Amino acid sequence: MQDGDAAVSGGGSDGSQTRRRDDSTMTGPVSRRAGFSGARGAYAHCKWINRQITMDADHGDIYSLLDTIAQHLPQMNSINVITGLHRVTKLVSSGGSPLTVVQLLRDERFSRLWDLVSGGICMADASEHFELQCMSIVCWCCATLRLYDAVYLLSVISDIATNRLWELKHFEVSNMVWAFAKLHHGKPEFYEAASTRMLQRRKHEFDLQGLSMIAWSFASAMVRDHTLFMSLAQELMQDSSKVPGQKLSNSLWAFAEVQCHAKYLFESFADSAANV
Repeated sequence: MQDGDAAVSGGGSDGSQTRRRDDSTMTGPVSRRAGFSGARGAYAHCKWINRQITMDADHGDIYSLLDTIAQHLPQMNSINVITGLHRVTKLVSSGGSPLTVVQLLRDERFSRLWDLVSGGICMADASEHFELQCMSIVCWCCATLRLYDAVYLLSVISDIATNRLWELKHFEVSNMVWAFAKLHHGKPEFYEAASTRMLQRRKHEFDLQGLSMIAWSFASAMVRDHTLFMSLAQELMQDSSKVPGQKLSNSLWAFAEVQCHAKYLFESFADSAANV
């Protein structure tokens, strides 16, 4: 599963695609409550908060991380709160924390953070305060924490993202589609837009893991888009020997589930498995 860091990059787990975000433009309703006298001071303070969040997360100290988030929550901007949500989710879900997911969801500090994120995105002008890239991370967090009851939040994000998927990088698209499928959510219009985005992708824009995730997601959502699956098959077949074992089995399951009989793909995967 790929994920990106909201703090300073849009990169995947391998850090191959990073882009510095100007969080001075991401103040949103959160940091306006802090009462800073100038934009420069607020910008510097939010950068400092981000450093504290990432340092606590890198040290693997979930309790210190939650304390830092709770302490600075009133001064956080949108980047800060998304970074906090992502880092907490990643730390707990990876097993590197003494807190379980159930315990995290009952934690008052996390509840305050979650209320700020979900409430902010569900506002009428959410897209002015939260970049679409941040919403992709929120979707990943929802799916990773198995927040099946976040129906309204996901519906809002789906509506915002449907006509804007071109703004997302490859791993952000696959993460968002995966999250909706994992939570059994997503409107038909969203999957249609995702299919269009995939069919118009550049050659080698998506890595093999992302293509496998898309196939699994559409099959799990019971969206039988034959044209999309044939397009995925053609690209997966070219580098089938490089598809990791779990992703290979996920891909085979997806094609079988939607009854897409891409014989050449199955033969290519069989050859790859035989040579392992």
